[in-house]
Amino acid sequence: MITKILNKIGVPTSSAQFIINKVQIAHMIDGRVRVIYDDLKHDNELVQQVAEKLSEVKEIIEYKINQTTGSVLIVYDVNTAHKNEFLNEFLTLAKSKYKE
Repeated sequence: MITKILNKIGVPTSSAQFIINKVQIAHMIDGRVRVIYDDLKHDNELVQQVAEKLSEVKEIIEYKINQTTGSVLIVYDVNTAHKNEFLNEFLTLAKSKYKE
């Protein structure tokens, strides 16, 4: 119940929601999503944290972080992405945000 209330007022209740609030969706097609995360441009530690998080998701085939542009390209397996709770939620939220 508290999660629903927090979501209604715009407070992130998961890491996917937190991240989606921080990024712009630059491009998205099945199997690929590119986000712009401006904070990456000036924070080496954040770049490392993002890389570690992405490397833990076995459904992610490849990712590339461009710190100069703040861009993160994520290539994922469309057939198994739904099996990972974080990736599934992130992609669902990204699709919604990309359509806006």
